[in-house]
Amino acid sequence: MNEVMVEKSKDRAFYLQRFVFFLSLVFLGTALAYAAVVWVCSYSGGSVSLFFETPEHDFGEISIGDSPEHQFVFENRGSKPVTIQNILPGCGSCVRVVDYTRSAVSGGDRGYVTLQLLAGLPFGKTSQSAIVTSNDPLAPAMLLILNARITTSSDEM
Repeated sequence: MNEVMVEKSKDRAFYLQRFVFFLSLVFLGTALAYAAVVWVCSYSGGSVSLFFETPEHDFGEISIGDSPEHQFVFENRGSKPVTIQNILPGCGSCVRVVDYTRSAVSGGDRGYVTLQLLAGLPFGKTSQSAIVTSNDPLAPAMLLILNARITTSSDEM
């Protein structure tokens, strides 16, 4: 009976050692990845940091056929210029890119992205998005979201 318990104890110790080894590899990998990001940012002589103050906007209730616009403001929190490379609406018939800052935005300065929600069918709640790509190495794509509740003119608001 004691031999069986000793054997089970050895098996548990073996698996525990393997588990601890696996965790140490995960920790080491995470630490190396973080160090690589810090090194890349410091090697480049600074960084680019695109930050949207409010990446989501709710228009509330709007009527079908309305086309409200919203200007999303962003800030470059880095020291190198940030450039918006592309804006891709999630649905081309629901969201339209009106305008955006096309020139490079220096560190500490602000820019904008103006999107228009095209309120069509179906009625009810809608959530539409657009992806903004930039030269920010840590967040090369940002999601902007437009929310609304589309009603008919006969619906009570």
